[in-house]
Amino acid sequence: MMRILSVLISFFLCTIIYSQEKENQNVELPDFVITGKNIVNIQSVTKKAPPILTIISNDFLMPNYSTENLRVKEIESKNLNPLSFKEKIDYFNGNLELKAGIYSIPEGSLFFSQPFSNGNFQIKFDGSSLKAHVDNSEQTNYYGKANLNLYIKNSSKLFPGAKITLGGLYGSNEYKFYSVPNPEQNTLSKGNLSFGIQNLLNKYFAFSFEIAESFYSFKDEFFDENLLDLNGFVKVGLEKFDVASNIIYKKQSLTNSFAPRLSSTYLFANPRANINFIDEFKVSLGFTYSHITGNDYYAPYASVSVGLSNNVTIIGEYSPQADFITQVMMLDKNKYLNTYSFENLFFKKTNSISATLKYEYLKTIEFDIGLKYYTTPNQPYFRKTLPSGLSNGENFDLLTTNATSYSGFVKFILYPGEYGFLTTEIKYNRIEDNAGKQIPFNPQYDVSFKYNSNFNSSIIFEPSLRYLSKSFTDLTNNIDLKSFVDLSLRVTKKMNDNFYIFIEGSNLLNSSNYIYEGYKEMPISINGGISIKW
Repeated sequence: MMRILSVLISFFLCTIIYSQEKENQNVELPDFVITGKNIVNIQSVTKKAPPILTIISNDFLMPNYSTENLRVKEIESKNLNPLSFKEKIDYFNGNLELKAGIYSIPEGSLFFSQPFSNGNFQIKFDGSSLKAHVDNSEQTNYYGKANLNLYIKNSSKLFPGAKITLGGLYGSNEYKFYSVPNPEQNTLSKGNLSFGIQNLLNKYFAFSFEIAESFYSFKDEFFDENLLDLNGFVKVGLEKFDVASNIIYKKQSLTNSFAPRLSSTYLFANPRANINFIDEFKVSLGFTYSHITGNDYYAPYASVSVGLSNNVTIIGEYSPQADFITQVMMLDKNKYLNTYSFENLFFKKTNSISATLKYEYLKTIEFDIGLKYYTTPNQPYFRKTLPSGLSNGENFDLLTTNATSYSGFVKFILYPGEYGFLTTEIKYNRIEDNAGKQIPFNPQYDVSFKYNSNFNSSIIFEPSLRYLSKSFTDLTNNIDLKSFVDLSLRVTKKMNDNFYIFIEGSNLLNSSNYIYEGYKEMPISINGGISIKW
């Protein structure tokens, strides 16, 4: 599959390049490509209003229903001012950061971006070697990512105004299940290759398409998963009326000790008709269809978007649907997952209602508030594995139960300017079974705060806070984990335009923090390092 994907991508890119070479070769650098260090005046831009589209989120254990996650593909533009940076900003093509401290020996990251006439290329590398803060908790990580973005001129004969993306990543994490004595070493590797094209500028015909293949594997266990993912969107219509649909296809190939070779396919479609009565009032009606081998799910779909002014928008949506949950997705949630506990999950939300309000004031403030409710016959949750011949109790099984979810969020953003940069978000998420018991390892409250301020022309303060309320370790709610508190601070000294030194501390209150039972998070930690920008 990877060979076929590579051939198709190469052929498509060659076709695009050839079509543009036949035109004027004197290509001007696009306005949005910034090279090197520059002084740029940020102008007001046109911003799309919030969409009338369904949401498919992998973040189902602790969902975040911010309007940032809503697709913006079908709504006509409104004149807002979303850019909120200072009028003059320094831009850099690259950044190298190195640091070491109490538990890091060392850590480093490298970012580099190279613009060219009709696109840009970006790479990023991260690596760390962390000492044990409790017995056997040492770990090593490395991660690399590359992206190529191509922008086709509006005058091109083939896909004018389109954006083409090609990306890949690879990473590895060596760690131990340190909640038990004498654990074995595990090496979890993951990778991804993706190709996409989108053209959303045409009001009468818009489309996007992405194909990606991801893999996960345990070096020390007989486990491999490959996931082929095709994600498409198309809209055809007139100025006041159009029809559209999102289409998702996934194919999972799984190998482990209990399933020598398992293959499952998933299909999702959301056909709908969109009626734009006026720019500030839009309605969408349709249905959702979800399919996995041997199982189908249909549900009606409706959405309304109302713009009360240029600054305030309200979105309401009714969108029952079924998502496809795979091992790859759950390992991203919990790397201590027992991969033998499930193969995949057809996660049904039989009722799903959400409402979001978004407020923006000039270039300074953004305020979002949202609510969501759903019921499900198979809500996934983690439970500590019971000791057996296959496990010492160091893993977590994935189980399901009938459940009802009530969630909401409040987010406030003060954009970079005279008063610094502030982001604050409060999330509430209560998921309970039919007996009124909360699902395990699901804190009801999740609070995050981060502030960035220039104390003077050469010193930058960056305090941050993460708080998770207590959670339970079992479905009977008899045992709980205490609340999680991580207060952090980073102070940076600018030596010159390209060289910075910094000191940072995390968990400054030295709280005894746990997200999962038996796995204590890092205590107070102090690091120091340098940052070089160019």
